[in-house]
Amino acid sequence: MWYYGNGRRKEEKRPAEVGLIVLSLGINSGRTQDVGTRLLVYQLAKKAESLFQQGNYAEAEDICKKILEVNPQFHPAYNILGNICIKEKEREKEALSYFKKSISIYPRQASVYVVISLLYRKLNNLAEAISYLQQGLKYSPHNFQLNFNLGFLYLSQKHDPYKAIHFLQIAEKIDRVTKKNSDNDKLLYLLGISHMLTGNQFLALEYVTKLREAKNEYLATKLEALIREYGGQNTSFNMSEVMEIYHKEDKEEKLKSNEPSSSTKSHLTVDGPVRREIKGKGKLIIKTRIKKKDKGLPGIIP
Repeated sequence: MWYYGNGRRKEEKRPAEVGLIVLSLGINSGRTQDVGTRLLVYQLAKKAESLFQQGNYAEAEDICKKILEVNPQFHPAYNILGNICIKEKEREKEALSYFKKSISIYPRQASVYVVISLLYRKLNNLAEAISYLQQGLKYSPHNFQLNFNLGFLYLSQKHDPYKAIHFLQIAEKIDRVTKKNSDNDKLLYLLGISHMLTGNQFLALEYVTKLREAKNEYLATKLEALIREYGGQNTSFNMSEVMEIYHKEDKEEKLKSNEPSSSTKSHLTVDGPVRREIKGKGKLIIKTRIKKKDKGLPGIIP
């Protein structure tokens, strides 16, 4: 719906192709900052995200690149481009460049830091994977996924249970408040392992109880067996065995669920423009904004 200066309204639907033509005209004429163009950019971003969800990556990529010609500071377009690169083989480094550009424009995107960390882990660069999670914590210190992933990396890769406990306990406190994190059982399992490795078997066994209260008998049984077998003696501890149990649980949970993995979703959802009408001197002024949804990405981590 478009608003005109005299207050009249006109219904008009524009497909992506028409929108791109209009954007091209705006670029060529130099008129890229007017309200109508900004509204069109938001609508096209929403269209690009929809195409991404449908698996039409080529068209979604074309739309995003055209958007960035008009507004190179429109960070959701970089996120969609990054998602497209993740879906296509051997484009991880290109995805990293898009996501880094996005957070350079708008740094308060916890989920994007998590995805950057995952990409660096895939490229076997643990130092950068940890570094970007730590950067994300500067802007979102109470984000579950940032703390959860840092704890996971310090335990599984750095073999530092003390630092792992620090971040995992923060994630546990966040989970008590939000109660919305699908990784809760895995968090309890990792905390039990971490306490076991510091020699605190009593606390480790408490997490066995918590897992049983959460009705996850599989992880509870495995954790209890590990505690009784190793008894806090981490000199002969087999971390690969712990991670094998962890990832087996992850696979079983995915098989149980009929819902699509959130890894197929864009890391920033563009909800389209929110219009607010303000009367002033006989004209109708339109203000626009984008709703930013940055709730982490349970289901793809780690």
